[in-house]
Amino acid sequence: MRKESEKMKKCQKCGAEYEEDKKFCKRCGSPLLEVDKNSEQNDQDGFQDWKEDNEEAGDEQQSGKKKKKNLWMGILIGLVLVMFCGGIFAVYVIQEKRLEAVQEEHEKREKEIEEERKAEEKAREKEEQKEEEKKKKEAEEQEQKEKELKEQLQQKEEELKKVQEQAESESNLSSNSSSQMSAQEWWDSRLASTEAADKQLAAEASSGDSVERQMSIAQGRYELWDNLLNELWAELEAVLPGAELGNLTDEQVSWIQQKEAMIANYWQGTTIDHSSFPNGPAADMTKERVYYLRGKLPY
Repeated sequence: MRKESEKMKKCQKCGAEYEEDKKFCKRCGSPLLEVDKNSEQNDQDGFQDWKEDNEEAGDEQQSGKKKKKNLWMGILIGLVLVMFCGGIFAVYVIQEKRLEAVQEEHEKREKEIEEERKAEEKAREKEEQKEEEKKKKEAEEQEQKEKELKEQLQQKEEELKKVQEQAESESNLSSNSSSQMSAQEWWDSRLASTEAADKQLAAEASSGDSVERQMSIAQGRYELWDNLLNELWAELEAVLPGAELGNLTDEQVSWIQQKEAMIANYWQGTTIDHSSFPNGPAADMTKERVYYLRGKLPY
């Protein structure tokens, strides 16, 4: 057994006891303190006080560390919040700039479209004005042509009237000078004078004439032969027997229908105003009919 005064070593931190030759605590690694067993109780009380003081100091130190940790944590959270808010603000600014750019582009495009529309309207108005001027000029030219054509037609009618009067005068002179002239000679003379007048009218036409002028001359020739045809028909009605006249009348009606169909077919699809010379295309056809009817006279 050890003596009561035997000294031992004790851990200042955890209170573990060791032999005198030990220097550090195996539990916590703290240095060992040499104590006397007799004063163990006193040391126990002192150690308890020291331990409590140590614990209080540790608690305070731990509390300081915790406060410091909380401070850094708050700073970090603040920085994160600042960065987050800054990011949101940056996104907002970028989005606003994008919207402004899109709005500017949209306004620019609308302005270009408006300018294009105005340019198109201006060009269209200019084109319409040109078209109106062109139509007005064409109408004036057409009116002038119609006026000239009417004057030419009137002149031809006057010339035709003079030719007919001359032919009648020659016929009357021939009749007065020789009361012995037969009916056959009279109609042959009438046919010859009409033929001469027809050739005179036809000679006035040329290949370079307009369609209107050509038809105006043809209308005069038609009227020349149509008048003679009517005279011949009146003579035929006076001299032909009833049955023969009836058959010839049916032929004449059929011929008139053919003539009208030919005239209608000639003018179909044309834009020429042919109101002044409606029967011009039938001049030669009427001339042929006159010669045919002349052959029906019995003399």
